[in-house]
Amino acid sequence: IFKLLESGVPKPIRTPYCVISLPESQVFTTIFKLPSGLKRDEIKNTIPFKAEEVIPFKTSEIYFDFKPIAQEGETQEVFYVAVPIKVVDSYLAVLEGIGLNPLAFDLESISLARAVVDSNKKSAGAKLIMDIGDRTTNLNIFSHGGIRQSVSINVAGDRFTKAISSKLKVTPQKANELKMKSGFNPKQEQGKVLLVLQNEFKRIIEEAKKLIDYFQTEQQGQIASNSAGEGNAK
Repeated sequence: IFKLLESGVPKPIRTPYCVISLPESQVFTTIFKLPSGLKRDEIKNTIPFKAEEVIPFKTSEIYFDFKPIAQEGETQEVFYVAVPIKVVDSYLAVLEGIGLNPLAFDLESISLARAVVDSNKKSAGAKLIMDIGDRTTNLNIFSHGGIRQSVSINVAGDRFTKAISSKLKVTPQKANELKMKSGFNPKQEQGKVLLVLQNEFKRIIEEAKKLIDYFQTEQQGQIASNSAGEGNAK
C-alpha cells in the first residue's frame, strides 16, 4: 500500500483519508419492502428483525446500513447491506496500522454502478453490470439505486490465462500477455486466443442469461401482484 501511494501521478498521495471497497464475497445485500410511512429511525429499529429472517448472521455479528431507494403507493423499497464485524475490523486494523483513516466502507458493485450508470435517467431501466476480476466474475443487476439480483461465478481472468496456456502450449506469463494483447480480436494470433476465450466465456454468458431471466420473471410477478392489489382496492 505504501508503494502504491508513493507511485501516485503526478505526485505521491499524501492524504490520510480513504474509502474502502469491500469484495462482494464478504457482503450480504437485499431489498426490503416496508411501509412508506416509516422514517429513518423507525426503519433502523425495524430492519434488524427483518434481516435475521434472511441472512446467516445475528445482528450482534454485523455492521449494517440501509438506504430507501424507491417508493410506490404505501410501500417503500429499502436497500440493505450487512458485513460481518470481523471483516470490517480486520480492514480497519491494517489501515490504522499504516496511518490511513477510512471515511467509509463501500460495496464494490455499488461503487462500480455509480461509475458506469447514469442514475438520473430513471426511465432507462435495469442494467446488468459484469465485473470480471482475477478469480471471480460478479454479475449484478442494478436498478433504482440498488442491486436487485446478483451472482458470483468462479470463471474469470486467472482461468482465462490457464486455458490459453494449456490450449496454446505456452507459459502462463506468455498466456497472460496474449490475453491482454489479443483478447477477443479475431485478427490477432490467427484468432486462436479468441477461440479459447469464447469457450471459457460460455459459462459467464449462460449465467448472465439465467440472472436476466430470473430478474424479469420476478419483475413480471411484482407487476401482476401490484395490478391485482390495485384492482382489489378499486
